[in-house]
Amino acid sequence: MPGICIDLRHTRPRAEITPDDLEAAVKQAGHPVPKGGTVLLCPGHHERTFPRKEYATENSGVNVAATEWLARQGVVHFGIDSMRRDPRAR
Repeated sequence: MPGICIDLRHTRPRAEITPDDLEAAVKQAGHPVPKGGTVLLCPGHHERTFPRKEYATENSGVNVAATEWLARQGVVHFGIDSMRRDPRAR
């Protein structure tokens, strides 16, 4: 299964990742989002916060519009290096 890792390390802690963030990062990567594939999002959360207590509270997340953008690209799976997918989740 094809995949791509999208570098979002420039985002701030607790960022709400948007479609604009994803589009810019994909353009910067120079590789298209693979239809039927996997997208891994790297906002740098683990590197920035582990092993401090902020690891559990300063997570970035993907907003609804960004999730819909991923679906429109034909993504089947996505993952993120933080503990929650949605920035509103606690």
